[in-house]
Amino acid sequence: CGHEKTYNPYYSHLADRVCDYQNKCKFTFQLSLWDAFKQFEDMKARKAANLVKLLAHLMLEFKLNINVLKPIDISPENMPESAIIFLTILFSNIFDAYEDPMAVAELFRRGQPSREHLQQQAIEDMDNSEDDVFAGNDREALKENISVFLMHYLEKSPKNMKKSAFRKNLKTAIKACETDGVDYMM
Repeated sequence: CGHEKTYNPYYSHLADRVCDYQNKCKFTFQLSLWDAFKQFEDMKARKAANLVKLLAHLMLEFKLNINVLKPIDISPENMPESAIIFLTILFSNIFDAYEDPMAVAELFRRGQPSREHLQQQAIEDMDNSEDDVFAGNDREALKENISVFLMHYLEKSPKNMKKSAFRKNLKTAIKACETDGVDYMM
């Protein structure tokens, strides 16, 4: 889909159906996206825009979650233009797709380890060497970086108008990135 002049939703629907019938393909799509993320500096804006629409569709259809964004260096100072465009389109599409802010909160919660998994990981971390201590912080670092990106780029968006669904969803996403729970927000 990255080589098309305009985005063709056929690829998104095809990827969605493939994931429905072959669950292992979700991981394959994730690895393919990670390979594409490594090429952001050389990627043309059109390819990034087409690729992000595919990713947004897969995230909105619960095929992938925000963990797929881990390899992207989300720091406003030295992000390539393609990465900025990519993330801006991704989050704009997500915020435009939902009327209910709790759906956005759920999107940011998906892929989050369960309490039991975290307890098991803590026990394993005590048994492992000190090198593995920061392995569990990847998701929190990702959420923090996304929060900074949202505040730096999307708060200035023309779609961010008072009482708009976009604004409510943006605030919910920022809050979801900054805290473990968003239940008290609504």
